[in-house]
Amino acid sequence: RQLARAVEKEKIGAADAEAALGRIASVGGTDAFAPCDLVIEAATEREAIKRQIFETVGKVLGPQAILASNTSSIPITRLAQAAPDAGR
Repeated sequence: RQLARAVEKEKIGAADAEAALGRIASVGGTDAFAPCDLVIEAATEREAIKRQIFETVGKVLGPQAILASNTSSIPITRLAQAAPDAGR
């Protein structure tokens, strides 16, 4: 919807919006994150949901990977406590 709005407001072209959508893929589980070097969690602002993501995704990431959040109201240190490696 946001891409469609950006096209309507002529902020981006329709081809760019379609290209962006083409780069988005659904995955069936957290194993798909294993090769990632950076994962940015962007779930709703519910701590329990974000902590669950940090816990499950953190288990499959390699030691070089960074697990980040877009949270604006939950202390990142509290989310990090749920990850297997809070230092990441």
